[in-house]
Amino acid sequence: MPWSWTFFARCIRLKSLTVSWTLAGAVHVSESGIETAEDLVRLRAAGFHAFLIGESLMRRPDPGTALEALLVAAADRSPVGN
Repeated sequence: MPWSWTFFARCIRLKSLTVSWTLAGAVHVSESGIETAEDLVRLRAAGFHAFLIGESLMRRPDPGTALEALLVAAADRSPVGN
């Protein structure tokens, strides 16, 4: 199946439902389709604690700098207290 925003949105909704079915105290990890700070903020709001980000960073000339920029942008967009 080719990647699409519709497919990504369905995955986010499914992952959001999955969070409510898992054990309390478990670490929830999102592992695919993360491209933007908004993706991180949305996943954090859905209950995810960790994020595996690969392809979007590896396509950048400097993956470390790209990761830093992504995390700073996500922190700037997160609601206070999160």
